[in-house]
Amino acid sequence: MTSSLFSALRPALALATALALVTTAPAPAPAHADADAGTWTVSPGGAVSATAPAELRNTAKGWTIRCTAAFSGTAPAGAGQSGYGLISFDQGSLTACTGPHALTTAATAANLPWDFYADSYAAAEGTTTATFNNLNLTLDVSNGCRADVGAPDGAPGTTGATYANGDRTLTLSGAHLSVTFTNYRCTADLVAPGDAIELAASLPVTPAQTITSP
Repeated sequence: MTSSLFSALRPALALATALALVTTAPAPAPAHADADAGTWTVSPGGAVSATAPAELRNTAKGWTIRCTAAFSGTAPAGAGQSGYGLISFDQGSLTACTGPHALTTAATAANLPWDFYADSYAAAEGTTTATFNNLNLTLDVSNGCRADVGAPDGAPGTTGATYANGDRTLTLSGAHLSVTFTNYRCTADLVAPGDAIELAASLPVTPAQTITSP
């Protein structure tokens, strides 16, 4: 009888054991675990600025707009930071823009602040790999064409970024950006919704910052 009772209870015991294993299994690590773990240090921090040539490239149409980029903002000082906003530009402009072709363009940086989001740190090189977030631009071309630039889905866009402690340079390249709107003065051979746009710049940050992790 004892053997029969044990046989009858065996399925229930197996189910209880399986449930215990499930409920005690560790939860998966969240995305960007390294960046969010509070292991980033910025020194000396404070107000920062950066001015340098920049390019906006329409890879679909093959043209480039060349500008002077000037940004200013803050770098929060101290240790134990998450990776987000280690450099944050709340003011920015793209001026003296030439192109596309023989035209000139007024390029407006929108949706500021633009934020540096650290992903990983290479200690041997002193280089942080990141994304630069919240990017929106409006382009007013001298022929009357107006185009808005953001992420392909219409949200704020991003660009790849690195910051090198050695030469204090914030490099932007490989943007996840697209033309999201054009007005009636924009001809399809000049610019059209869906055109892929790259923002490229090497911005020397002043004063020089040191970003490390851990």
